[in-house]
Amino acid sequence: MTAQIFQIFYQPSQFDSLEPNFIPYDNTANPRPEWCEYYIFRKEFFKGTCAENITGFLSWKFHDKTGVSGTQCLDWIKKEPGHDVYFINPYAQFLRRKSYKSVWHHGEQCHPGLTPIAQDLMNRAGYDIDLAALIMDQSQTAFCNYWVGTPAFWKRYIDFCEPIYQLIEDDLSKGKNQKLWQPADPSGCCYIPYIFERLFSTLLCADENISSCGMLIDKRRQRPLAKTIFGDISRALRKIRARISRP
Repeated sequence: MTAQIFQIFYQPSQFDSLEPNFIPYDNTANPRPEWCEYYIFRKEFFKGTCAENITGFLSWKFHDKTGVSGTQCLDWIKKEPGHDVYFINPYAQFLRRKSYKSVWHHGEQCHPGLTPIAQDLMNRAGYDIDLAALIMDQSQTAFCNYWVGTPAFWKRYIDFCEPIYQLIEDDLSKGKNQKLWQPADPSGCCYIPYIFERLFSTLLCADENISSCGMLIDKRRQRPLAKTIFGDISRALRKIRARISRP
């Protein structure tokens, strides 16, 4: 299965920052800016773009944040075949801080009120997931939408996110949840994109059957800190702990 990676640009001036090995994705019209990448994810999924290959849609800032070139990214995926999803985390230093036990814990400190708003949506969508109680390891943690997935993963991801998307769309159309539109940080951006960029890690934490392959990047050095296949190892360790803890 080949990998096709699109790179999103929002302004013509950003085009020169794109990686030559990625496929330019023109989003200069940006009709739904409140959804950021998820607008593109669902649009292309339902068009069938993700139905045959390993597919990803990365930001135009990908190289600046990771220090990884398009060639390096594609070569890495080729060398690690057989996984459902491949992700690159450009903020490895956060994982070494004990104060951040999950992307939600980190998000609550950066965007106060994020977790209760997201938890209300999760509850209404019928998910039995306590976001505040989640503890994530390296196999489940991504702070950016820098991931590339198989067709099966894309379906699993959209199936997971879509009920929450529909709830938010209904709230927006009826003016129910004004908190979603409140500024989540000094940038003035609302809570919606900060919720959705954390659903990827939440899905990996909730579904142990997903095989993930992650690359950590130490942003301070802008180079790969470690390249490890986290998913299978993490699942095996959790099963061993479960057996040991049984009476």
